[in-house]
Amino acid sequence: MDLSLLRRRFLSCSPVGEIWTKDIIKESTQQDILLSTVLCECLKGRPLSQSYTNNFMKTFMHKIEEFGGEIYDCTYEAYGDILSLSAPTVEHRHYDLSDTTICLQESGSLVAEGTTGLKTWQASQYLAEYLLANKSLVEGKKVLELGCGLGFLGLAICAACRCGSYILSDHHSSVLQKLHANIAINEEKLLCIPNVEEIDWNIASAAASSPSQLHGLDIILAADVVFDKELIPSLVKCIEKLVSSNSQCQVLIASTIRNPDTYASFSQAVGDTGFQRKQVVSNATKLFVYDESSEIVIDRVSKASFS
Repeated sequence: MDLSLLRRRFLSCSPVGEIWTKDIIKESTQQDILLSTVLCECLKGRPLSQSYTNNFMKTFMHKIEEFGGEIYDCTYEAYGDILSLSAPTVEHRHYDLSDTTICLQESGSLVAEGTTGLKTWQASQYLAEYLLANKSLVEGKKVLELGCGLGFLGLAICAACRCGSYILSDHHSSVLQKLHANIAINEEKLLCIPNVEEIDWNIASAAASSPSQLHGLDIILAADVVFDKELIPSLVKCIEKLVSSNSQCQVLIASTIRNPDTYASFSQAVGDTGFQRKQVVSNATKLFVYDESSEIVIDRVSKASFS
């Protein structure tokens, strides 16, 4: 049984799927599964959703019986301990990188507190995989992330890469509050401590100039920001303003194409602004567990011509 994959799926509160094999009837395997999931050290003080954990244990025990096995005391005891716990006031998700694990305070809801920014979306995980396989794009560079949400992409990069500087930006107050909390949770694991800026794309795009701390950017990142046609003009104008101090600045935008018309509007707006656009082919190793039912693409955008 692939315990590493099971751990990644469990810690990120992802559907476990048909990963179970008959060796779960062994007591030693049940112990290994518990240590990789519900008894994992990283969960101490940073618990997952109680409903997710309960459902996982029910499925685990059902599968043991389905394979004709015995549910050993270690499994019953772990389940009993879980049932005795009160629901956590703050829920977390944990994401394994190659050498460490990052933890986020995160909502499982698609929309919470009036924003979509309190959940990690699949394009940020896809872009993280690409950048972790191509670290030279960010190492030693001045990086800005737009619409960072809870900070998954930036924290994954800062945990694995020594950026010159990394600025996480968003606008919604609840998002910014959780973002600061997530930086604090992971601070000891980070090779580069990110700064946080509140950036409203409408205000930034209309301003006479960008703040000095946003001058001289080497690369701008964004993920799952192309989902609303009404936001696209201000997003593109904001990017145009930000790259004005460095024409060589690269922009990488990862998008989940849920609505082809919305993505077409983004492509049109980018072209109308005079940017060059080219899709990046990613052959990065899959590190994270996310929904791949919709196409995910990475667009490289630049004022300069591509070589």
